[in-house]
This record gives sequence, C-alpha cells and structure tokens, in this order.
Amino acid sequence: MNASWRGKWRKTMMTGLAAVMVWGGALAGGGPAAADGPSVTLNASTGALNFTYGTATLAKGSGTALTGIRHRTLGGGNGLWNDTAVSAATVKKGHTTYAQTWGSGQSLAELETTVAAKYDGTLTVSQNADTQTGGISGVQWGLVVPDTYDLILPVLGGIRLTAESPDAAYGFQQFDYPNIWEAQMFIIQGSGGGMLVHGDDDARFFKSLHVKHENGNFYVGVETYAPAPFAQVRKAVSTGWRLKAYTGDWVNGATLYRTWADKKFDLSKLSKLQPAWAKDVQFTVLTDLEDAQTLNTLAQEVEPSQTLLVVPGWREDPYDVDFPDYTPKADIAAKIQAAQALGFKVMLYVNIFGVDPNNPAFASMQPYQVKDPFSLQPVFSEYTAGSSHIKFAQINPASQAWRTLFVGKMAQLVQSLHPDGIHLDQSLLMYNDANGTIDGRNMLQGNIALHRELREQLPANVALGGESLNEITTRYESFAQRHAYGIFAQTGTWDDSKIDQVVPASSAIFAPYTTIYGHPDHANPLTEDYFIAWHKVVQNRLGAVPMLTRPTYAQVANPSPLMAQLFAEARWYQDNKPQLDFGQWDANALFAFKTASGKSAKYERDAYGEKLTAYGAGSSGGDVGVLRYLYGSDSVTLPGRIPGWYLYDSAKLFGLNPAKTYLYLDLPRDQTAFHIDGMPADVAMKSVAVHTNHTVLSLQDQQQPGAVDFMNYAGPIRAGEKLADGTVHQTAAAFSSIGGFSYSFAQGGTVQHWGDRILAHPPYSGTWQGGHTWLEFDVTLPADRTPTFETGVQLGSEVNVASSDGVTFKVYAWEKAAPAATRPVLSKEQFSHSATPTPVSLDLSSFKGKEVTVRMETHPGTTVDNDSAVWVAPHIALAQAGAARSVDLTLVSPRPLASVASASGLATYTSLGANRYKVTAPATDQVYLIYSTGGAVTLPLSLSAQPLDSSLQFEDGTTAPPQDPFGGKVGTGTVLGVQKQGLDAHPPQHGQTRVEYVVTLPAGGAKLTGFAGIKDGAEDSQGVGFRVAVNGSELWSDDLQPGGAWTPFSVSLSAYAGKTVVITLITDSLGDYGYDWAFWGEPKLQALP
Repeated sequence: MNASWRGKWRKTMMTGLAAVMVWGGALAGGGPAAADGPSVTLNASTGALNFTYGTATLAKGSGTALTGIRHRTLGGGNGLWNDTAVSAATVKKGHTTYAQTWGSGQSLAELETTVAAKYDGTLTVSQNADTQTGGISGVQWGLVVPDTYDLILPVLGGIRLTAESPDAAYGFQQFDYPNIWEAQMFIIQGSGGGMLVHGDDDARFFKSLHVKHENGNFYVGVETYAPAPFAQVRKAVSTGWRLKAYTGDWVNGATLYRTWADKKFDLSKLSKLQPAWAKDVQFTVLTDLEDAQTLNTLAQEVEPSQTLLVVPGWREDPYDVDFPDYTPKADIAAKIQAAQALGFKVMLYVNIFGVDPNNPAFASMQPYQVKDPFSLQPVFSEYTAGSSHIKFAQINPASQAWRTLFVGKMAQLVQSLHPDGIHLDQSLLMYNDANGTIDGRNMLQGNIALHRELREQLPANVALGGESLNEITTRYESFAQRHAYGIFAQTGTWDDSKIDQVVPASSAIFAPYTTIYGHPDHANPLTEDYFIAWHKVVQNRLGAVPMLTRPTYAQVANPSPLMAQLFAEARWYQDNKPQLDFGQWDANALFAFKTASGKSAKYERDAYGEKLTAYGAGSSGGDVGVLRYLYGSDSVTLPGRIPGWYLYDSAKLFGLNPAKTYLYLDLPRDQTAFHIDGMPADVAMKSVAVHTNHTVLSLQDQQQPGAVDFMNYAGPIRAGEKLADGTVHQTAAAFSSIGGFSYSFAQGGTVQHWGDRILAHPPYSGTWQGGHTWLEFDVTLPADRTPTFETGVQLGSEVNVASSDGVTFKVYAWEKAAPAATRPVLSKEQFSHSATPTPVSLDLSSFKGKEVTVRMETHPGTTVDNDSAVWVAPHIALAQAGAARSVDLTLVSPRPLASVASASGLATYTSLGANRYKVTAPATDQVYLIYSTGGAVTLPLSLSAQPLDSSLQFEDGTTAPPQDPFGGKVGTGTVLGVQKQGLDAHPPQHGQTRVEYVVTLPAGGAKLTGFAGIKDGAEDSQGVGFRVAVNGSELWSDDLQPGGAWTPFSVSLSAYAGKTVVITLITDSLGDYGYDWAFWGEPKLQALP
C-alpha cells in the first residue's frame, strides 16, 4: 500500500523470523498461571480485579462509563453506558452477572456482563445485549487501570504505554481489530507479573480496543461489534474474553497467548505449508529490477539465495492503476530470470482486493464492493501520487466470484513469469462490511479463504507475503511488511518519544510463522537520520530482517559508512540466521535472538544508546558488536569513531547532540587526521564539512540559545477547541511538549506532536462551523535578545489537499500579565491549501524581557474534510544580542591553512606547530578554513568549468558527502524547452545540496550571475529553494515552483574585492525532495560595470 493506511481513516492522517522458528522455551522470570500460582479474582461488590501483581477495576454501576451498548440511535446515537443505567449484580457460585437497564418501551435496552471464575485461576468475561429498537453496533466492557502499571498492546507491531508516555502516536485512542490491533489481546504489566486479557474468537467478530489516559488512569474499553449492517440488530453478544495472570515480564504474557493462538488457529501446522526457501531469507531489497548492474554488484555484497527482491513496478500499468489487470511489462520476465540466475528470490506486488472503477471487471465485482458499516458508503482506496489521482474499489474476498477471478489471475501470473513469491498489498485491511456476509462469510473469513485458496492452487514453492501482519494473515503469509510506529512517512519525520514506546508485542506472537521486513516507505541510507529512525523501529525493536529500499548502483558500488554497515548487518543475519528467543529477556532488551549455532544475540539499550551484540560469538568466546547507535549524551568515552564526526581527542568523542542518533563504528580514531580536539563546553558545533580545498565549521553559542523550540518545550502549554457559540473545550491542565503530546476534544478538535511539527485539526463534528483549534504557549523572553516567532504552515499531505478547501492559520501574542481588555495583541494570519510549508513570522521585539502568551489557531474553510492543519517547527528565534563573544578552538589539520574566512569577517587563526592550529572566532560564526589560495581569477569565469566541492546538509545541521542523485555535478538542464549548461543540484529529503567554490576575486570586484530553474518533467515537485551565499552570508534567494521559466540572478561581490572567498550555491528541498530537479544555469563570475 503506497500511501500508508489510505482509504479508511478520513480525519486522522497517519501517512500515509523465518517461519517455524525455534521458540525460546523458558519464560523470562516465571511461568504460566496455575491453580496454585498467580490468579485473577473479582470482588463482586467493588469490581476490583486482583491479578496477584496488581489490581484493576471493572467498570460497572455508576462508575466510569466504559461498559455498555453502542447503538446507532439510542443514547442520542452515542450509546448507552453503565454510568446512566439502572444496575444490579447477581452473584452465584463462580459467576457474577452485572445487569444494566436503560429506558422503557421501545427505548428499553438491557445488557448483561458475566464474569466467571475458571478452575485454572482465570476469569472469563462475556456479554449479551437486547434492545427493543434495532441499531446495536457493539457491546463493550471496560477496565480502569492505574498508570502505575504499563499497558502492552499488539498495535502496529507493539507499543508500551506508561505513566511517563501514556498517549499513542497519531492521536489513536481506538485500535480496530485486526487492521491495527493485530491480535485480540493486551497485557497489564505490574511489578513482578501481570495480567493477559484475550479474546477466544476465530474470525467471527470484529473488535476494537479503546484506550484513553486521564487523571492517573488508563481507561480501557474492550468492544465486540455486531455483524453489520446494524439497523435491524436488536440482540448482540460479545466474544468470550479470558483474564489470566502470569509471573515475570510482559513477554511471558505474550508467550501464553502465542501458545493459545498456535493451537486455536493451527499456526504451526499451517506454517509447514510455506516453501522451505522462505525460512532462509534474511535480507530484503525493494527494487523494480531496473538496473542489472546494481543487482550484479549487490550479489557480491550479500548472499543472493537468502535475499528477497520485492518488486512493486513490474506491471505495464503504473503502480495501483487498473487493477485487476496484471499485464506485465514486456521485459520483466527476462529481468526476473536474470535476478533468479544470480540466486535472488523475487516477489511481485499485487493487490488483494483492488478493482479500478474503469476496469471491465468492476461491473461484475461492484456488488461485492465493501461498504462502510457506519456510513454505508462504498469503500475505495484513494490517494494522490504527484499529479496522478489513484482510486480503486475494495472488493470483499468473502465473495467466491472475486476469489475465483483473483486466484485465477495469480495462477496465470505465476505460470507466465515464475516469481518466487506474491505480495498481497493491503492484506491487513478487513472491514465489518455493511453488505453483511457474502457467500456465508464475513471479510475476516473471506481473507482467510482467499489466502487458503492461493496456497492450494499456486505451486508449493511460491511464497505469499502481505502488508502489515495480524493473526488473520500470519496463517498463510511467509513474509509481511512492517510500518514504523512513530514515523511520519509522508513528511519524512519521526518522534523519538513514540519510537521509545515500541515493544515487539506482535512479533512475540507471529515471529515463529512469518518473517517481517520494512514497508516500502522504509528510508534509504541516503537519508541517514531518517534511515536510522526506521531501523530503530522495525529492526531493533520489532525484529524485522534488514531492508534496503531502491538502491542505486553508486550506492552499492561505493557504499557510504551507513550503507556498508547495513551490508555488514545483512551478512551477519545471513551467516547466523537469528530466530526470536525471549528466554534471555531483561529490562534493557529491545529484541532477543538465538542464532543457528545456539548463541544469544540481543538488540539492547546501554549507557550510550543501543546496540546489537552477539554474545560469545568471538573467536575466543568473547562478545561481538554487530551494530551500535549512540544518543542521549554530548560526549562518550569509547575508543571508536562516528563516521564524518570530527570532534574528538584521545579519550572521547564530544560535542554530540544528545537528541540525535549517531552510527558508531568500532574502529580506532585517527589522531593525525583533521579533527577538532579542543572547544569550550558552552559552544556547540552545528556542523563540520571537510572538502578538497576548504573546511566549514558552523558554531552555535550555548550561552545564548538560538531559539525556544515549541516542539521540545517544558511548558506551560494549553490546548483546546473553541466553537462558534463561545463554548471552549480544553486540556484539564497545562502540559509539556517534551516527549510528545496528543489531545482530542469533544467536537473533533485535535492537537498532536508529530516529530518536528504539530497537527492541529479544527473541530469537525456537531456544529463545527465557525470553530477552531488552538494552542497557547507561555514563554518568558530575554531582555537582551530580539525575539521572532517563526513557523511553517501547511496541510498534512497531498491526500489532505485533494479533499480540503484549505485552512487559515492565525498567530497571536500578548503580554501574559497585561489586562485582557487593554493589552496590545500582535497577530499574523496565513491561509494554506498546500502540502508545502509557507513561512510565517511575527516580530515579538516589543515584548522583550516579558512573559508572553503565543496563541496558535487553525480555522477551517467552508468544509472541514481532511483539514489536517500542520504547524511546522514552531519556535521563537532569539537574535544575537550585540557582538558575539569570541572563543578559541584547537584543531589538527595535516593540510596547512592558507587563510581563514568567516560570515562575521572576524575569524583568525594561529599555527601551534605540528599541524595544530588555534582558531579564534565569534561563538555564532561560520568559519571557512582555506587550504590553498591561487591568484585572482580572470573574468569572466564560468563556474561550471571550475573544480567544485559538493556536500549535503540536512535540517538538523548534519552534513554528508554527495550521493547520487543528490549533490552537485556538471550537466545540461532544460527549463520550458530552453537548454543551458550548468550544474545539476538535486537536494535531499529535508536538506540542501551545497556546491562550493574557493576563489580569489580581483581587486576590481566582481558579480555572480546565472539562472535558477526546475527542469522540465518535474511537475510533481513541491518546490525548491535556491540560495547564493558568500563566506556563509546569504546574498540572494528565491523559492521556485515547477513549470516556471529560468529565473535570472545577479549578485554583487564588490564587498569582497581582492579577497579569497567561498561561494556557495544552495538548493533546498523545502521538506519533500520528490522530483526536485534543481539546476543552476550558466553560473559565472563577471566584471562589475
């Protein structure tokens, strides 16, 4: 599924190992519940559920509204809940039944919730509902769980909610089974043990888990849906639920459930139907097989027979277009054969239920198109990809007609192309179809039937794969893709606080049957920080095999340190064939394995970050470090190196950003190479870029922070929604943005921490017209700095743009202590109907030295569809007060310094001998260490004919060498049909391509001229920023959109006459880098008039 979760969630945007493994038989720290072991008991009068290691409370009577009947009309359409019912309890031997009654006559509704004690120390919960009026959609029982316990949920791979981090990512408070809630269980973890809660259903019921955190408690609702359609439903029952205590950590509870599920669903038996080769795959590569040279080179880096090539773009039609037409490209059969000849396994993408409305098959399949159980509308997958609008119907596989058509096409496909596997895209999505059962099955059962018929009718050596994973799809799938919880794929951003919630709850259940790997959204190592974020989720925490997405030949042939590390990790997996083993689980474990040789290996946290260690795997029995990431500290006392990190001495690496994750290599540091070995502790090095002719140092004064970051602010912060009639719903107390936040209000207003941005969806239910969502930040401004509020505003994605009519963003600021009636209020307003951020700034200098309130509002247009309004990196910039203080750095440079330039013009250097230098500069300067200065250049001078240095710089200040296609290179560019010589300069995701020249300007001065443009064919670009800087000072800039003509520029360099300078041509992706075919046309130095 190319756009994550497309087609189902309209309001919330969230965009969008081997089978039969050896299971570590020992339970970590204890064993299962038994009659004489830990047990669960109910106090019938109080509802207290004691599970030996803690107590939760069953919602009943007049308590918290968690138990009740969801009904389409009764209760005002909001359902009937225990807090408004006439309640009674009946206690018999081993059974307690709580009866709730609402209304009378045609409005009469009755619910029984029965808790029964079993011989083995467990309890069961079941429900029966009866109403006089049709419209029951579900029944629910609930628990109040103190947040002194943790909740472990098999949601999107698995998450752990705690008192310190109680809110799920993306604002989720409802988790639907099986699409997101992947197994019908959850765990309450106490000190020393916990309680497993699980259903006993096999594909009969749809369900939801509701979780909300307030006032020191988790409020958990466990809902069983009635089969749709709901209009005539007067009687409903729940599936049975079992409550079982266990000793030890949560993995023991998960193991109990896996044991139950294995027997219930015949998982071990079904896994034996999978092809044997699938068990050996330890590395995956997403590729369209477009480059034979890349695959030939890749085959030298990894073992092809243990590498799965996942191929989305093999059809003649574009991706996701004209299903179920599976006509292949003319050359794809030969490419598949060539890949297989190298030993690779090849899996082709198909869609499990997609039918394009324009495809001839739609007419016969339309009667089986899924209908939403609440709106009753047909369900489509619909999204925008660049300038293309993609839409196809979702057909319920319960239909025998669809299964016959689809399975037949797959059989033809396998017969003609001979792939090793078939990937069933969107296999995770199952709905409580308002059509009711089709051919005697619901959609859960239809999904199982389709998988089973594919397994029966395709050759035994063809593997099945799917998107995401749940206890329906794991039965027949050898492979499954994993989305990355805490990562926002459409913006290329992530939230470390949410990544830290990830635990392998789903892997603990499914890993013995299905090998997981990353979703196609998985980052490529070209975007290093983003790749590491993905790796931390799907590999380090969920146990997926390593993955490489869309590699280029240059990447494979000349791997960067991060790419080389990925290959080394893949080879370790292929050599050692690790399988999940939680027998050695401990508090620091992220994921645990047993290797083929019987050794233990573990992804785990340590004092420096996290690492993968193979225990006892060294030649002399010592431990082997496979991978290590550093974070959380500004210095580490380790002997190795960080690739591209130049701040170190003989004892330590220093100057690190504690919030950033770094790749660490266990290689000795070179004390004779260029590096900075001395720097004041209160100065930060934003970036170091070492080039052929010069090195760039970017300094930041920690004594005077450059900004108040609203995304990492201790508070106080308030948020809420305000309706047109003046009604305000808001947070009960002020909060902090450190570690993230997520709040939803009565009429749909939502605020969520999205990594480097805030989602602020306006209210959309009830009488939303004229309402808005707001946040307020109280900030004390320094008296000696010039403050400016700065942010970008946009819609969350192109999917939002397609349906929204835009959002108006408003910013206000006032002195907090001033009387409301008379206080001056500063304001700025900006409308956006774009997924590209528009800059907004508000000068706060009139409030220097005062505590201010900054209020941010989002207002809908005439409609509120998909108004996912986003504030990008909101902060208050604090301009330098007066002259910056001067600081000294000491460094080693084997290349002699010829001169020093800087943005301030104040930097100097002194030779200390033995290749050591002292550099003195303002603490906020950008310093250029220049190694060679020739004579003054002769004008005119074409820069594209001169030696250049190119680098990539990212939003967090880190730099990297150019990696094709990113970086500057000489070429030819055509804009609106006009061709020019110059420089290709494609910027990276959330970053810049920088092309630099060291030149000595003539005494008579010079000017820099040329053209900027986005090349023809890049219509889907979201725009590129073009900048020209000299010695770090920006002298010209323009943000261009595709489709425009060449933009000329002319920059006077008279202020630098006779000086050696560094000229930098910068292209900025402005966030998204897709189709950013930036080009500098005919850049040249010319004489001044």
